[in-house]
Amino acid sequence: MDIIQLADLGLAIHTATFDAEQRSVMLSRPQEPGLPKRRARSRERHPLVLRLLTLSKPTSRGLEQELLALRRQVEANDLKMEILAADLARVRRELRGFVSPAATNDYTTLPNLDLGKDVRIHAGVRFMAPTPKHRITLSNNSQVFRDSEIIGPFFLGKRSFINRGGFVQANVTIGVSVAIGPFVRLITDNHEVGAQARRAGQVHTLPIVIGDGVWIGASVTIIGGVTVGRGSIIGAGALVTKDVPENVVVAGVPARVIRELEP
Repeated sequence: MDIIQLADLGLAIHTATFDAEQRSVMLSRPQEPGLPKRRARSRERHPLVLRLLTLSKPTSRGLEQELLALRRQVEANDLKMEILAADLARVRRELRGFVSPAATNDYTTLPNLDLGKDVRIHAGVRFMAPTPKHRITLSNNSQVFRDSEIIGPFFLGKRSFINRGGFVQANVTIGVSVAIGPFVRLITDNHEVGAQARRAGQVHTLPIVIGDGVWIGASVTIIGGVTVGRGSIIGAGALVTKDVPENVVVAGVPARVIRELEP
């Protein structure tokens, strides 16, 4: 049983639980005089619920405990429900675009994710690429370490890596042989300054481009619209708000050039 099937089962039970709670609230409200007595609607048990009731060994470890708990809940409450096929289809599409290896380590079948040769994806990595325009590309010999989250569109060049806990928003391009330290944040979303009642105004997005051979230290934040030149180094903890020239070291908040490097 694959992740999409298991997710369908989980969705069915969650929906059944919500539906049962709503019926319970409605039936517990005081009855107005002169109105007919409310009755709960009788519904057929959904086939997904029946499948879950017979499920003994989920193959995806990340969902096993949740599904078993849901199974017990269904058995205890004898929930009945119906789910529209369109809703399930929508959830399937969303799940295929946002997948965590807590559920599966097989990325080769995911749509909108292009993997080169000898790509390594560690545990806990999350990709969000729900449509072709959000395509994520990991080139040959690249790596993404554990607990990182990447939103497409995104491109990672050959022999580059993102260390643990990285957060990458949409429209980021990373060149060849780039080293990105742990807990780095590449933030392409921003807001216009709004009125006093709401200072975070209209959202806008600007791309980030990281040149070949760049080394980015731990906990660096790079803001949208920035290009980092080839061969440069960004010191740990820096906040990069402006373009970085080639072959320099920048550091600080905000980041500034502190040294030039040999080409």
